[in-house]
Amino acid sequence: MTTEERIIRMRVLTLKYAVEAGMLIRYMRAAIGHAEYRKLDDGAWFADIPGFQGVWANAASVEDCRSELEEVLGEWLLLKIRAGDPLPVVDGVELKITAEVAS
Repeated sequence: MTTEERIIRMRVLTLKYAVEAGMLIRYMRAAIGHAEYRKLDDGAWFADIPGFQGVWANAASVEDCRSELEEVLGEWLLLKIRAGDPLPVVDGVELKITAEVAS
């Protein structure tokens, strides 16, 4: 699943919130850009994003690790948005979440 597909999925799952898709894509790309990757002794890869507690991934290849990290970040953001928790500002990109009013 691509980052854009994850964004669309998140948008569908968070219908009661207004999140501009373009801003969400920029935010996720900025966050992933800060990911730190380490090759473990067993040959697997581990990655996390400083400042995003609990967002980490572990996979056999660096590509799979990055893909898993993107998925974990998307799920983490979904939980944070639903809970109304503050989100870190990344490279000047700040997500502003507003509740949608049903008509």
